[in-house]
Amino acid sequence: MTTNENMSNVDSVNGVQQIRNADGCLRVGKGDVVEVYIDYAQKRFIGKITSVTQRFGLINGGTYSPGPFIRLLTLEGEEEFCDVSLVVRVLERGLPGQRPENIYAEDVQPQERWVYSVRGRKSVLGGPLSSLAALFLAEMHICLERPIDSEKLHELYHSQGMPGCIRRDGLSYCVRAKTFSKWVKTNAERILMTVAQTIKFETTRNLEWEADGMEDFEEYLYS
Repeated sequence: MTTNENMSNVDSVNGVQQIRNADGCLRVGKGDVVEVYIDYAQKRFIGKITSVTQRFGLINGGTYSPGPFIRLLTLEGEEEFCDVSLVVRVLERGLPGQRPENIYAEDVQPQERWVYSVRGRKSVLGGPLSSLAALFLAEMHICLERPIDSEKLHELYHSQGMPGCIRRDGLSYCVRAKTFSKWVKTNAERILMTVAQTIKFETTRNLEWEADGMEDFEEYLYS
């Protein structure tokens, strides 16, 4: 169902609605089968979207706000990554009721590397507070698209008496998994960066990456 205001942004290909956002990009979701065309590489492929990640920071020297970043599995079984603006057609819509986007569920392995079980007991875990929190955020079936605010996490956890904490050794915390998990899930939105903080954080990171890339290019150019 569409409203009169956005009817002009909707057409159909083989019975599949091609809904466009205000920026002209096609609206896509996890499970959609899409056709992608990368103009500068003269590359075209069809793939099923496995994740859609919202990007908050600006790029191109802080002048451009990019669209979501998508991961796809091609018909050949290869994983591809691209900006949503490169999607030219939606061939099939994913089933309704897909799990909401949770960046922690999509990328849980890096956090697991920093978390360890104490004396082989899964009920007691140790590691940096942010990594422990991310591990339990990954279990949540809600939309979580912003990074953890480490300072806010520590302040809130300490102000509430460090629920589930058995001991602390420097930056490492030893916690009862069940109690800490409940605390994290109760305070999930409170321990994340705000949208404004995320935009600032990601833009700063993008500018650093672009500067590093330019330095590498100039070194290659003049070497």
